[in-house]
Amino acid sequence: YGYDGGYGDYGQGGGGGGGGMGPPGGEGLSMEYYSMTCPYAAEIVRDVVSAALAKDPTLAASLLRLHFHDCFVRGCDASVLLDSTKAHGTAEKDALTNKSLRGFEVIDAIKAALEAQCPGTVSCADVLAFAARDSVYMAGGPYYDVPTGRRDGSLSRADDTSALPAATLKAAELIKVFVGDHGFTVPELVALSGGHTLGQAHCANFKNRLSGFGKAGNGVDPTLEAGMAASLAKTCKAAGDGGTAKLDATSNAFDVEYFKGLQTRRGLLTSDQTLLTGSPETAMYVNQFAESPDAFFETFVQGMGRMGQLDLNPDGNVRLNCRALN
Repeated sequence: YGYDGGYGDYGQGGGGGGGGMGPPGGEGLSMEYYSMTCPYAAEIVRDVVSAALAKDPTLAASLLRLHFHDCFVRGCDASVLLDSTKAHGTAEKDALTNKSLRGFEVIDAIKAALEAQCPGTVSCADVLAFAARDSVYMAGGPYYDVPTGRRDGSLSRADDTSALPAATLKAAELIKVFVGDHGFTVPELVALSGGHTLGQAHCANFKNRLSGFGKAGNGVDPTLEAGMAASLAKTCKAAGDGGTAKLDATSNAFDVEYFKGLQTRRGLLTSDQTLLTGSPETAMYVNQFAESPDAFFETFVQGMGRMGQLDLNPDGNVRLNCRALN
């Protein structure tokens, strides 16, 4: 994939903690974290992700989403990967909102390859960060360095997934969650929402836009383009809550089509379209990113850097199997 400069030149002049680069709060992370203990960690991840995406390009969206759903619940600690058990109860992955998560078997394959080379060394939380980065790049998005050293947590509770932003949130509520609660900037919120340039959503998450509007309460969301609304209604009538629609026109390519779609009222979720119609502050960046892939990519990388450092768990360990506690 012509990764520029390969992996050899990590952290030049960066020193241990990455030389104060990137968002604050990453003191525990470093570009050099595995340089002595598992120098080929990044390549091992890349090879498994590359093979998985060659077989099924839709997994790029799934692997990016796993990292996001991990970091927004208890921080980036791979809690999303733990299986439910009798002893510990229902885990995050079995919560209603996470039922559609996929890609767990890709993470298992990456972990098995890492364990074969460097036993007990690379955390599952770092695997998620690497796999998200590689997925974005292989789908045509930006390449960025991932600092490592995250630790895996020991708690995973379905109830905690209430921390994930719902598909029905409006701009003001999204700003509260991303900016107020997690310290992102508004442009980072818009760029990270642009992760919906990849993937699809289920009717359960957008059927709220297909009825209940207008004086009589039987109209569709006026911010949804009429032809698209009719087509979505047909899909959901035929397939129920499990029916799916693409989040943008090019759902396996990491591009600015998502933002161009918002400009023509073709955002799929309430939380997508509201970025244009719900707040002048977010709309400004929707329009900027639609015009400039460079601006989108750069801001997305900033946002991913901040997301990958949310609420790091200093007391965690390195799980040997990402699905189970050691």
